[in-house]
Amino acid sequence: MAAYTLAVTNSNGYDGDMVVRQYSSFNLSAGNTLTPANRCRGVMIFVDGDATIDGTITVYGAYGGTPADNSWNMHWIKSGESGSFTNSTSQWGNGSTDANGVHPDLTDIFSKMPVTSSNSFNVFSGSNTGDGSGGTGYGGGATNNGQQINNQGSPYAGGAGSNGDIGAGDTQQRYGGEGGHGQSGAYPMGSGAGNPSPSPNAGQSFTGGLFFLAASGDINGSGTIDCSGGNGGYAAFGGSEALYAYGGGGAGGGRIILLAGGSISGSITCDVNGGNGGGRVSNKNNHVGSGGSRGQHGTTQKVDSIGS
Repeated sequence: MAAYTLAVTNSNGYDGDMVVRQYSSFNLSAGNTLTPANRCRGVMIFVDGDATIDGTITVYGAYGGTPADNSWNMHWIKSGESGSFTNSTSQWGNGSTDANGVHPDLTDIFSKMPVTSSNSFNVFSGSNTGDGSGGTGYGGGATNNGQQINNQGSPYAGGAGSNGDIGAGDTQQRYGGEGGHGQSGAYPMGSGAGNPSPSPNAGQSFTGGLFFLAASGDINGSGTIDCSGGNGGYAAFGGSEALYAYGGGGAGGGRIILLAGGSISGSITCDVNGGNGGGRVSNKNNHVGSGGSRGQHGTTQKVDSIGS
């Protein structure tokens, strides 16, 4: 078993540039793992041949601050033709700094990839469009702090979960930043999952990320690609008997895109689920409270036989 890591440029805490790699073939064997060395704004792998995934690839979301660029798109243009978009660095990412790492060598990369059967194929849209229906997922809310705009993710990160709000207000950071702040004591509440999930009563400190794989041949295997969101924090005792308790929201799921000139294995597990909401402590007084809600699921897109 081997644990492989991908170097991330400009890494800083929960953020780093997009990782772009090009291979003549790609094979991650069973029992092996692959993950970025730091949180990053997505992983893109281009393979001039077949790709095989029998191990586990994990990509969690990065927090690039606010406002994130939710407008950028990625298109794939048929060789020798033109459209409203071109296969260039400036238009892969709408010229956004969020797409750092998508270098000018895209022209060479695209020349080795299968061409599309239509003039312009829309690969990716960065917006959050709902539970499992496109883009990444919103983070989950909590009973007293419902899901709203601060739970929004970005093109490369699911959204952060809400804190189980008892007078603490709306503290989760939009675009997949820090989860909502929990508290302990007689009114405990769980923190929302995010980048990170703060103490006390912290949840998991990650949101779903972005993984993109394009192969000119087949994508084979029976491994796992994990771009899931973290679980919200549990509302636990903090030195006094709890009177009210609310769990934190889970983080939103990420985005997985698989494109192949040939076939794509149906045995590869793609996990873009939102994280579970945090639970709550109970006591003899049957106090008021509830668990947090799960994050919205992200989206998986598989397109095979490109160019056929």
